[in-house]
Amino acid sequence: MTSPPDGTPPPRPGLVPVLLYLAMLVAVISSLGAPLVPAIAEADDVSLTSAQWSLTVTLLVGAVATPVIGRLGVAGLILLPFSVASFLAGLVRPAQLTVW
Repeated sequence: MTSPPDGTPPPRPGLVPVLLYLAMLVAVISSLGAPLVPAIAEADDVSLTSAQWSLTVTLLVGAVATPVIGRLGVAGLILLPFSVASFLAGLVRPAQLTVW
């Protein structure tokens, strides 16, 4: 699609629905994870404030990693092994972490 002659960017009709969907998805994920915070606090013997960070960090890492992994995947076959390795490390590493 080319830009109009006056230099304005082309319209993006799907942008608003996608942003609304993502906002609703984050709200659902955070509301489903919130009841787990007391269970995490009890299982790991930490305060509720410290256990709340487990949900916050999970959402923050997901928000940062999604575009990074997407960019690495689009960059071509040269970065594909790094993209897959970082994805697998993200799956394995949280299982090994312990709360101090």
